[in-house]
Amino acid sequence: MSSAVCLACGAIKFGALDRCPECGRVPTDYVDKAKHLLVSDHHMSREQLEEMSRQIKAGGSVEFEPEKIEAIARDMKNVLASGILDHIRMRRDKMRKICLIFLGIVLLGLVLIGLYTVLRGEALGVTGIALLMTGLLGFVFFGTRYMYLHVQFKTRGPKKGQGPSVI
Repeated sequence: MSSAVCLACGAIKFGALDRCPECGRVPTDYVDKAKHLLVSDHHMSREQLEEMSRQIKAGGSVEFEPEKIEAIARDMKNVLASGILDHIRMRRDKMRKICLIFLGIVLLGLVLIGLYTVLRGEALGVTGIALLMTGLLGFVFFGTRYMYLHVQFKTRGPKKGQGPSVI
């Protein structure tokens, strides 16, 4: 995803299917999403996008070829029907869990090394305390962040219009 024009206000935004930072509009149905994809840098040059933006801001409208809109909308429906997006989301979630487990092991290692160094009372006591604090702060930071995201998306779900930007 990259640059696109908002068809409501003419602002240039990041991602054709994302919320417009200027007016807050999000493409809703397949036809609306197809139109927004057509006014992205996947189908237009940067100069064309800027001209389209000026045209919409001046109150003009944009004409689309119905065949292109139908083809893109049909392709979006086919992608959703194939289940590939669900597979991608599952793999992404699995990779996140693996990364969190790895991070937890690294932070636990830092805590244990720091604790060992502090308890031995060696000259590296300051280093041990630093390692201990780094590990503990890492657990607190990443643990609270994970819990916040888990609670937000598992119990309430994303807020309306703030879900994944893919189709």
